[in-house]
Amino acid sequence: MKRRELIALLGSATVLWPFAAASQQPAKIWRIAYLSPAATFNPVDEAFDESLRQLGCERDRNVTIEYRYTGGRGDNEAPLVTELAGLGVDLFVVWGPSLALAATQAAPQTPVVFMVTDTDPIQAGLVSNFAHPGGSITGISSPNVQVIAKRLELLKEAVPTLTQVAVLFSTEPRTTIARDAFAKAARTFSIKVDEIEVGAPPAIEAAIRSVKDRGAQGLYVWPTGFAFSFAKQISEAANAMRLSSICSHKEGVLAGCLLI
Repeated sequence: MKRRELIALLGSATVLWPFAAASQQPAKIWRIAYLSPAATFNPVDEAFDESLRQLGCERDRNVTIEYRYTGGRGDNEAPLVTELAGLGVDLFVVWGPSLALAATQAAPQTPVVFMVTDTDPIQAGLVSNFAHPGGSITGISSPNVQVIAKRLELLKEAVPTLTQVAVLFSTEPRTTIARDAFAKAARTFSIKVDEIEVGAPPAIEAAIRSVKDRGAQGLYVWPTGFAFSFAKQISEAANAMRLSSICSHKEGVLAGCLLI
């Protein structure tokens, strides 16, 4: 995730105007809840801090950020959201559709800014439509079904003998539009698909080993916040099993994934 993309995300959210205004009214310290599927503070969070500074919001001066991390575990989401809602935060910034939904349910009057990857916000139940999202929610999504299919084509080019591919999902919601596009591409290339769902980082290695044992020749890492946050563990496991892998983030390639 590039810094300018984070700036665009925050700059496009009209709910942030009070925070920018707060730069001239230091008596008010706004509290932001930041929810991520990662395990710890990371470069993306540093870019988020920098983006806020460029908007005139500085930590411990006119804004406080409550960072919380699920560690890739879906069962951590509800408790963390409930905790933050109880703090009376002024804004939720969340990564992934499930965290966004949890935030809107726990604090329906609190503005939510979301970032989701290859997810249709309407189908996921986040917004009513793109022109008028409804409620107090806004954000960015990149449901590019053409890219979904193209990645499989690239993996096939890299591994010409590919006839069976494993697709690694997390427990985050995924849209049928993207899955249908992938299934169509798999049929086009006569590739059998073996889907696996991983709910927590410790399960990654065993899950990838299981599909390798079932005959997978490649690993397609479905674009999610989980995949972004735990690219290193996924790439290391795939390489150990000698599975050519393709992911959606440059962080995955830097961690050892073959293609992006």
